[in-house]
Amino acid sequence: MRVYKRGKRWYLDINFEGRRIRKVIKGARNKTEANAALAAIETDMLRGEFNFKKEKKILFEDFASMYFERHSKLNKRSWRRDICSIQVLSAYFKRMLISSIAAFHIEGYKSHRKKKVKGSTINRELACLKHMFTKAIAWGYVTSNPVKGVRFNEENGVEHWQILTRDQIIRLLSNCKSQMKEIIQLALTTGMRRGEILALKWGDIDFQSEYILVRKSKSGRSRKVPLNDVSLRTLLDLKEENGAFDYVFFNKQTESFLKDPKRAFKTACKKSGVANLRFHDLRHNAATFMIQNGADIHTVSKILGHSDIRVTMKYSHPDFDGRKKAAKSLENMFSLSEAYGTNMAQTADQSLAIH
Repeated sequence: MRVYKRGKRWYLDINFEGRRIRKVIKGARNKTEANAALAAIETDMLRGEFNFKKEKKILFEDFASMYFERHSKLNKRSWRRDICSIQVLSAYFKRMLISSIAAFHIEGYKSHRKKKVKGSTINRELACLKHMFTKAIAWGYVTSNPVKGVRFNEENGVEHWQILTRDQIIRLLSNCKSQMKEIIQLALTTGMRRGEILALKWGDIDFQSEYILVRKSKSGRSRKVPLNDVSLRTLLDLKEENGAFDYVFFNKQTESFLKDPKRAFKTACKKSGVANLRFHDLRHNAATFMIQNGADIHTVSKILGHSDIRVTMKYSHPDFDGRKKAAKSLENMFSLSEAYGTNMAQTADQSLAIH
């Protein structure tokens, strides 16, 4: 196996299953990049994943547009976030065939983006790109996923969440207009995501058994979210107002489900003195309150719809007072006289006898 240059192009010269194959390395600009492509092929051959299936040709930006319309917009609750990722990815890989993009191109993308955004943002973009290649394989445009050979950035930073006090919650709800109050109440009492709340239909609610069926969450699985008295009362009041429509939160002017009310939420937060609050912080508040009031982490994980318990662990961050209280609770295992009094007295007697 070797690489060589002819004119301005770099080529592979390999033996595969008894055949000698010479193939241009698309996008390789120097010997280092050509050797990187050769190393990737050698790895694929060892895994048994290497082949020369004929791929359909399509420019990256055209595939990105198709991916968004045919998959992301129809199947992903986070499709709005995909818009940003797809825009920057398409700008960087513009006019490149998707089949020509290799791991070293993606490493170049990482270096390019590091100058502008945080590592966590790059990771979200790489995750989007990785799934795009997964669909490209399924749709016959590529035969391998080059993002699998790229290491994501470390994310060691601690996320900062705003935990609301009871007074802040009361102020926030009192400054809400239209249906924003009920949306916030549901977020705080169920831990549901904003997209899940806005997509909620009356047919998803079992008032008798007191639960909401989230048919499709971020993880792709359905789950049952239990209702407490507050959330149940909120939904019953809404049913009297919007019960004739399919969606719980319905815009009577547009005769459609309620779009993301970002401006209403931002205005309510500003008036309440919690201007830096994000809507997702409400979900974090719900999880934190449940854990602080004795709910076990596995139960909270199921309510939130996490596929991995480690995701739920980030919501559990007891403050020092909480830790101090937990440590103090260990005193109940024995009394101070039993723990120290008798032993200390004995030690003191022994010490006097020796001297």
